[in-house]
Amino acid sequence: GDLTDEQKEAVKGPEPPKDLQPKKLMWSGIPANRFATSIFSHIVDDLTAAKKGSVEKPKTLRMRLNLDALTISFFTRKQEKVDEKKDTKKKAFATCIDPKKSQNVEIFLNGCGVTIDQVKESLIELQESTLKVDTLAKVLETYPQGEELGTLKEFKASNDPAVLPWGRAETFLLSLMDLPNFTLRAECCMTRGRFADEFKELTHDVSLMGSCLGS
Repeated sequence: GDLTDEQKEAVKGPEPPKDLQPKKLMWSGIPANRFATSIFSHIVDDLTAAKKGSVEKPKTLRMRLNLDALTISFFTRKQEKVDEKKDTKKKAFATCIDPKKSQNVEIFLNGCGVTIDQVKESLIELQESTLKVDTLAKVLETYPQGEELGTLKEFKASNDPAVLPWGRAETFLLSLMDLPNFTLRAECCMTRGRFADEFKELTHDVSLMGSCLGS
């Protein structure tokens, strides 16, 4: 059954070291109806009698406790709680767009060697030789659409690049967004750039058709 206060006081041992905690052991306690017939009951009786100063012969053999061995067997060192805020590595850049999209933008910029200054020269200063039409078409493909557009606007409003630099993809896309009428300008420049070749091809087709009709 349950121990009395007197018995609890008798079996009370020393406090474990503050830097240790009990190990999680896979065992179950002794059922109350079997405790009275177990050796632990006799140990409790002997300790209680010793506490009272009884001279009766103990029922169990007196053993010298090896507290160091018990501590090693039943306790383990406490694990320090990791402060997630301190443990998290400091971010080098502020980002917001999908990692896959960000990677694709960086691959494009590296592969084609495109800079925002080149885009400005092509669209604002109308320098045809700065960017090829196909390259400009790829720039247009990277321009944010729908939800991504709103995400970047919120990102720009809440992140100061002077405090934490923006990611390369975010920087490039936000720079595109800063260009007035970017999409319309890009489409017009692409049409202009393709006009000569398409006109030449169309002229050839018209000439060929004229020859067929005149024969």
